[in-house]
Amino acid sequence: MMSWRVGFIGVGTLIGATLTIWFLNRFGYKATILTSAFLMVPTVIPIIWMGTLESPSLLIVFLVTLNGIILPSFMGVAFAASRLKWSSKTQAATDYTVLIVIASAAGSAALGIGGVLAEHLDWALYFAVAGVFVTSCCFVFYLLFDRIEALVDHRDAAELAVG
Repeated sequence: MMSWRVGFIGVGTLIGATLTIWFLNRFGYKATILTSAFLMVPTVIPIIWMGTLESPSLLIVFLVTLNGIILPSFMGVAFAASRLKWSSKTQAATDYTVLIVIASAAGSAALGIGGVLAEHLDWALYFAVAGVFVTSCCFVFYLLFDRIEALVDHRDAAELAVG
């Protein structure tokens, strides 16, 4: 069973990452992030629906899982590319490492909080709450994008001036 899950994740991530790279090159970061935010909605709806089923078939689990990996990987790749783009030119490895550690810590905290919520809510409600939260975060990232870009440009200019 584990090999099936790894296969789902690998195929979904490959498809999503490939589409995202094409999208980033064709439309740019901000449009890709906005598209990713909107794609979270059709990601969450099937997951909520599957949470209402007593015993979903393997085909349903496969399709919902594949959908739940392809579409969110759009945001994951766009965010990872942004981290690389926004890392300091003089200390990129340090900046990127700090950003990865923060993202990993946030992901670990979310897993713990998600486990507690899932235990106290039914699955459909849990997936709805999580879906609204994740989708909202995607739109917040889109709304903050220009501000972050301006801060990075200011920092890069200051680094160049120093030498």
